[in-house]
Amino acid sequence: MCLQTTEPVAAPTKKDKTVKVDKPDDALLKTRLQEQDDKLVERQERLEQIKGIVENRQQPSENADFTAARNKLNTVRVESRRLLQVGRQG
Repeated sequence: MCLQTTEPVAAPTKKDKTVKVDKPDDALLKTRLQEQDDKLVERQERLEQIKGIVENRQQPSENADFTAARNKLNTVRVESRRLLQVGRQG
């Protein structure tokens, strides 16, 4: 068991004044925003590169043998599913 000590919190008095916060440095803020914008642009460019790579991978190959084999596989899959469906019904 952990024992915690709590100190009483002093109630604010009329003498306590609100602490004035300095205005943020606009130049520093602008430089930080520019840095973040630069990083964002770099990452968006990288994202576009990756999208292009993925798109190229998803497009079918121009290899005739590959296309013929894939079509045959798809035909066999459809026939197999049809036979399994007939077997379940009968």
